[in-house]
Amino acid sequence: NHVLVVEDIFRHHLQGRKHGYTMRNTDHTPTLPALWESVQAMDRWYVEFVDACPDEVLAKVVHFEFVGGGQGAMTREQIVLHVVNHGSYHRGFVSDMMYQVPFVPPANDLPVFLRDCYREDKG
Repeated sequence: NHVLVVEDIFRHHLQGRKHGYTMRNTDHTPTLPALWESVQAMDRWYVEFVDACPDEVLAKVVHFEFVGGGQGAMTREQIVLHVVNHGSYHRGFVSDMMYQVPFVPPANDLPVFLRDCYREDKG
């Protein structure tokens, strides 16, 4: 849920809107199906946003206030990169925890994903 909240915070920054969050998580954790649906919708939003933005729009600086206090300024491109890296960072922690159980998680390396899941000519 934390990753989704951070993505939503930065989505609001990209839209120039106030987000209303006072923490980087919520007091209530959604059910797994509800979280999955929200993550899918958020992913679609970011893909559509980036697809629709010309380079000059992505290069514009967005000023915002951090949830924990203080001012921030990033280009839209940097915000999108942060959102991607933030999710990857936490996926790494989850993978590590799965190995400790022990359970071997599926590979989540980008080259493996591209080879196995995202090839347009796959079929």
